[in-house]
Amino acid sequence: MSKKQTKLDTFDLNELQLRKQMIKQHQLTIQALDSQLVVWLLGKFFKYGLDSQKEYNFDAVTGEITEVTQSQKGGGS
Repeated sequence: MSKKQTKLDTFDLNELQLRKQMIKQHQLTIQALDSQLVVWLLGKFFKYGLDSQKEYNFDAVTGEITEVTQSQKGGGS
């Protein structure tokens, strides 16, 4: 019982590699944008009198800033 092994032709292999490369580039772009958002939000802590030692949720629809509590983090004894 032998397995039949098939390979992509050169055109399809190149297409597959290009698509994977595009996915990788988009993932890197998303990571960069997320990092920029975090830095921007940290810059707002002083403006709104937030404690930098605490964690907050920022609602993008209403603009509400709420402190994350232990129960929201899933821990807490």
